[in-house]
Amino acid sequence: MIAWLVLGLVLLPVSLLAAALCWLLAALWRARQNTGAASQRARPPLKTLPLWIRRCLLGFGLLSLLSLLAVARPELHLAGWLGRYGLLSGLYLLSLWLLKQPAHSKSRPLPLQGLLPGLLGGSLLAAMIGLGNALLNWSLVVQSLCWPGIENACLIYLYLAPESRATGLAMHSNVLGSLLAVSLPFWLLTLGARQSLLRRLVVLLSLLCIVGALILTQSRAAWISGALGSLLAARLFLSASWRQGLAGTGLAGLGLSLWLWPAGWQLISQRLLALFHPLDSSGTRLQIWASGLQMLRESWASGIGLLHFEWRYPAYAVSDVPAAHLHNSYLQSAVESGLPAVLLLWAALLGLLGSPRHLSPAGQAAWLSWGIWLLSALADCTFFDLRLSCWLVLCLVLIRLDRAQVQQWHTLKRQLGEEVRQATEQALGTF
Repeated sequence: MIAWLVLGLVLLPVSLLAAALCWLLAALWRARQNTGAASQRARPPLKTLPLWIRRCLLGFGLLSLLSLLAVARPELHLAGWLGRYGLLSGLYLLSLWLLKQPAHSKSRPLPLQGLLPGLLGGSLLAAMIGLGNALLNWSLVVQSLCWPGIENACLIYLYLAPESRATGLAMHSNVLGSLLAVSLPFWLLTLGARQSLLRRLVVLLSLLCIVGALILTQSRAAWISGALGSLLAARLFLSASWRQGLAGTGLAGLGLSLWLWPAGWQLISQRLLALFHPLDSSGTRLQIWASGLQMLRESWASGIGLLHFEWRYPAYAVSDVPAAHLHNSYLQSAVESGLPAVLLLWAALLGLLGSPRHLSPAGQAAWLSWGIWLLSALADCTFFDLRLSCWLVLCLVLIRLDRAQVQQWHTLKRQLGEEVRQATEQALGTF
């Protein structure tokens, strides 16, 4: 079963359909395993979520559905709710069921550690495609089994073409940058693990590929959030010698890049300096945010509705700047679903994430992955791409399972310590 899950994660950034088929096969395999009563007894029960989190999620769902009575086109809102929140909720529950394992011994890895090759392989495959689109002059378009009347709605959609920025398969550069950024904690976790020098060299070369593709996406939100998250991950997962080695390698690579590719670094510096330029994309973001605040001010209770933004935006635009979204996930969700509903949603999300203190290193990497995305969400709306949102939902599942297993381990240690104490007292009482 774990092989199908890993393969699905590798294929996730390339094809959502292929990943779904792999996970469906894994679900069928698990259902077959669960037919025996012994396997049912072997799995320990997973504790339910705290009551306040369940109430927040229930309140968000009810308020979002009640918005059907207030939005202009209820069918669009319902389709958006099912395609975004309903689908991701189903993935969350399915992943919990698939990854909940029997109480394992020391030789059995945590679910996150078992899925780590899939997370790494998927991000590396996406990075290689992004590098090819940015650096190679290739061209390939394959579209098959398409839905009539909807652009690019195909079950098989392969698009490779030379681009000025690193892009994925039918994936915007900002989405690819966010996907690569959230994968960095897992790469640094793997780099710091005890393994042979050859394997560490392979991981290091793969990490350089990830960073190179991330730079070529020219996504400033991914640059900043990925850099900050990597600093924290390096502090957690790498020893002092490894941090010094990576710093030296990074400086050497920077010098080599400046010598071999001066025009590219000039472009990167211009992109960073444009953050403070009022007439560049940062300035247009301010105008788009101002338009979004006007939309929120008018429809703060119920929101304008999911999938309503593009045709409602021109009526609120403060300038002639076009926008497909608000370039801020927090503002976008509030405008679409209403302020009361979205406050419940974000409160529940923070409750599910919790604190990284009582997590294993693998769980902390998943927690940092979410932290990187939450930071980048201040300047972009990459959650709309289901390949990235499925990645984040899976990390949320792994955080919950990891926290439950760590708590179970501490409980067993306390019980064992109590038994040892009682046995010692009884032994001393016999003298």
